[in-house]
Amino acid sequence: MNKIVDIRDLSPALAEEVTRLPVGETLLVTQHGRVVAQLSRVDAPPPMKRRTPGRLAGQIHMTPDFDETPDSVIEAMDADIEPPAKH
Repeated sequence: MNKIVDIRDLSPALAEEVTRLPVGETLLVTQHGRVVAQLSRVDAPPPMKRRTPGRLAGQIHMTPDFDETPDSVIEAMDADIEPPAKH
């Protein structure tokens, strides 16, 4: 079953109209007696699957030097950078 609402009445009551609209039903918006839009409630999205802590335990390995920064990178960060030449 469809419900019809005039566009002039829509703004103040939109939230209430949509909230009261049962899932699967349509709200028809009219202007001068002609349907100009339709709104439908949608089912709530399925709940997200909860993460399982430790699910990848033993599958991810870091190299022994994972947290060591190579000297070349440190030198590059410490280097004075010259501004680009003006043309």
